[in-house]
Amino acid sequence: MKSVKIVLSMVAGTSLLFGAIPHYPQHFSLTPSERYLLNDWVSKCLEDFKTIKPNMTRLEITKRLIPYQRTGSPTLFPYSSGSLEAFAHPECPYFKIDIEFARGVSPSADDKIIKFSKPYLEGARY
Repeated sequence: MKSVKIVLSMVAGTSLLFGAIPHYPQHFSLTPSERYLLNDWVSKCLEDFKTIKPNMTRLEITKRLIPYQRTGSPTLFPYSSGSLEAFAHPECPYFKIDIEFARGVSPSADDKIIKFSKPYLEGARY
């Protein structure tokens, strides 16, 4: 129940950041200690994204993040020759980053990062 409470509160907090009014029961409100733990966890997740650097290999990235399959999404870097791919944080699939790799004919573990986006929140697409 506590993990559900934390996730619902995080989603509600995210809604507040983007101007939406959260619609969740009052019994999901956080205590100050739970809020502190949630903020600490979000901070840790964002710090994990800060470890991503240009020239890291695909293998290094897949040890830290989970590839996220997306269909029909717009290209973030439309004028480049590399391959743009989305990756999600292993502890929360709503935290994502787009990474562009320089690669040959087919993807390989040795592909190097050219560019990457800032981390962002994105819900699941059904």
